[in-house]
Amino acid sequence: MKQPSGQLLTVSGFCPFLIRLIAIIGLYSLLPATADDHTAPEEYAIPKHGQLRMHVPIDWQVNFYQPEDDSFPVISFFPFEGRERFKGTEDFQLSVAVFWTENPLYDLTDPDTLRDFVADVGEQVIQQSDQQDLELEQISGNSGVGYVFDLSDESAAENEYKYLTQGALSVGNVILAFSLFSRDNHDKLRTETLEMLTTAVHMPGRRDVNFQPE
Repeated sequence: MKQPSGQLLTVSGFCPFLIRLIAIIGLYSLLPATADDHTAPEEYAIPKHGQLRMHVPIDWQVNFYQPEDDSFPVISFFPFEGRERFKGTEDFQLSVAVFWTENPLYDLTDPDTLRDFVADVGEQVIQQSDQQDLELEQISGNSGVGYVFDLSDESAAENEYKYLTQGALSVGNVILAFSLFSRDNHDKLRTETLEMLTTAVHMPGRRDVNFQPE
C-alpha cells in the first residue's frame, strides 16, 4: 500500500477507498474539554448541514478539504513530524469523508442499509489483502451505529501501508466514512480513531432539522 497523495486517498495495493465510498453512496442514492489531555475539540463546517465536532488527538495534524461545489468534504489526519510519539516508523493517514443524502425516502443512517454499504466496500477491498473472509464489527456512537472491518497486507513494500481499518458510522444526520492506513502501531491508532469518531457530534443547521407541523 503506497503512501496516499493528493486530496483524495489513493494507494496501490489497496484500492482508492474514498473514491469507491463516494461512488457506492451515489448508487445507494465546541465540546467542553475532557479528562483526556491527549485530545482537543475541533469543529468543522459541513456545507448546508451544520457542523461536526470531534475530539482530535493533539499529536495529529488536520487537513480539511472542501470541494468547490459544496459536495462531500474530506477531513484527513496525519502525524505531526518531530513529535515524541512519532519517530518515523509509525506513519499513518486517516481520511474521514462526511456524507449525507438529499433523498427523504432513503435513510442511509439505517443500520441495515449502512451495514450493506460497508460490506459492499469491503468485498471490493478484501481481494487485495491477505484475508479471505470479511469480518464486520458493529460500533456505537453518540447518536448512531456503524460498521468497521480490518485488513492487512503483509507483502507491502517498505514505503507502503501494511494495515487498514475502514468503515462508516452514522453521526446524527450525516455519515462518517473513514479509512485508516498505517505501517505500525495500528492497534493504538485504531483505538484512537474509533474513540474520536464514536464521540463525534453532528449539530445540524436550521434547514437540516426535520420539522413536522401539527
